[in-house]
Amino acid sequence: MRCGRLAEFDHGRWYFAVQLTGVDERRVRVRRGGFASRAEAERACWALRQVPGREAAGMWTLRRWLEFWLSENEGRLRPSTMVNYRGLVNDYLIPQLGHVRMRKLRTRDAQRAMDRISHHHVGTTRRAGGARTPASGSPAGRLSGLSFLR
Repeated sequence: MRCGRLAEFDHGRWYFAVQLTGVDERRVRVRRGGFASRAEAERACWALRQVPGREAAGMWTLRRWLEFWLSENEGRLRPSTMVNYRGLVNDYLIPQLGHVRMRKLRTRDAQRAMDRISHHHVGTTRRAGGARTPASGSPAGRLSGLSFLR
């Protein structure tokens, strides 16, 4: 059944669906919606199609991928979550690993970066005997519990 108000200029939203190649080389149907105009929906579709496939994504640096990932999650996650993610990405991950190409990134690179972050950044507290440990509420403290397994 068609909506009687659909012809009205300010009524309704635009959606699109596009077939893309997924990470596993299989075709995936991606749908997005809620756009105020056809032009907005077309721009979003075009932007989504610019995301490289698996082979091309390997040429991206981690910095480019993380910036893309943040932009994709903008509006999908709570603003406070995005502020935290943006801070962790810009203050810790990009300085440590941003220059590495995705295809060259290895588990040991990520583990070494996490080790450097947890040992060298602010947000440490003094223990008895003078030892410094990451404060549990600081980004370094939150990241220090991470480990990567192969």
